[in-house]
Amino acid sequence: MHSGEVVSWTVRTTPDVSSVTAHVTAYTIPLRRVGAGRFAVSFRIPAGVPPLFHGRYTVQVVAQTAAGLTANGSFVMDFQ
Repeated sequence: MHSGEVVSWTVRTTPDVSSVTAHVTAYTIPLRRVGAGRFAVSFRIPAGVPPLFHGRYTVQVVAQTAAGLTANGSFVMDFQ
C-alpha cells in the first residue's frame, strides 16, 4: 500500500458475530456489518505520510458476539 491509495478489507464470520474491529499499532478500525457474518471497511491512506511510518504492520482482527465471545486473527500489511 502507498499514500493516497484506498484500502478495502472484508471479513467473513459466523452469523452470530455482532462486531469486528481491526487493530493496527495505536489505531482501532471498526468494520461495518454488511450482512449476516459479513463485515467490511474502506478508507484512504492519507497523502504525504512521512517515510518514518513506512514499513510492515501486523493487523489484529477481533470478532465479537453479543454474548461477549471473541475470536482473533491477524495478517501483515506492507506500507511503502
